[in-house]
Amino acid sequence: MMKALIKEALAIFFKYLLFAAGISLILSGCGYRMGYGEISDRYRTVAVPFAINDATGAFTAELIHTLSASGAFVYRSCNPDLVLKVIILEYYDENIGFRYDRNRQGNIKKTLVPSETRRFVKVEVTLIDPRNACAVLGPDILSASVDFDHEFNSSRDAVNVFSLGQVTDIDGAIDAAAKPLNARMAQKIIDYIANAW
Repeated sequence: MMKALIKEALAIFFKYLLFAAGISLILSGCGYRMGYGEISDRYRTVAVPFAINDATGAFTAELIHTLSASGAFVYRSCNPDLVLKVIILEYYDENIGFRYDRNRQGNIKKTLVPSETRRFVKVEVTLIDPRNACAVLGPDILSASVDFDHEFNSSRDAVNVFSLGQVTDIDGAIDAAAKPLNARMAQKIIDYIANAW
């Protein structure tokens, strides 16, 4: 009777052992592994050098401001845990809204002109450990966009006026859209690095 109980207990034990081995095999086969958590749990300070192709420095300033305000990391220019390298790859526009053009008398022509544009920015982001110059995260490509209204032709008076958020010429509209586009891209980068595993 004792041998039967031991035999039954061993059978149950081996079933549970086989089940646990099967689960661990399935989880490891899917790429799941125990880790250290998010990057923000392992590293605390980040340096942000001047973003490559940032002509005015406005994007880099917005990125540092967003990083500091996030609470996930502390900005430090000397002896950081990580260095955030950003390369602005390109800005490009896509016309998304149109209207009929008018002649000098105000009559509608048959041609369509753009009146609303979506401006995109595409960046390459790499998070580097400066102690060994190895990439902790990336390089990865991120993009962001912002929509804005504008007039296709310059105004009759050649004066740039704002009316209900609409800018009279495309160049002024692109300049006005730069700050919200930089803010959106900076937030996307910080969210990406703060929540990466």
